[in-house]
Amino acid sequence: MSDQNWSIMITSSGFVVDAFGQSGSALSAGSGDTVAWNNQTNDTHQPYTTDQNYNPIGPALCDPIPGFKSSTPGYVLNADNPPETIYYYCQNHPTNTAERGTIVITD
Repeated sequence: MSDQNWSIMITSSGFVVDAFGQSGSALSAGSGDTVAWNNQTNDTHQPYTTDQNYNPIGPALCDPIPGFKSSTPGYVLNADNPPETIYYYCQNHPTNTAERGTIVITD
């Protein structure tokens, strides 16, 4: 399932996986897949890596995403030892618990 493209929408309700068979804020994808965030709000957002407690560790997963735009560049998943989990939040709204997500790299 590698080399697929995945979309995560940023809505007023937070991060929402936009993929068939997946829902909520957790995405399961393969190493080599590309993830893009689709901002459906007026605010600027920026996904930023955190530890499992959502404390920032960096780096940013893409450039800041203006309202009603998609992320650039796409984030290419790379796991040394799958399964591996990436935790992230919106760097611009770190206390908003709805703007937190995970990506599980399955292979």
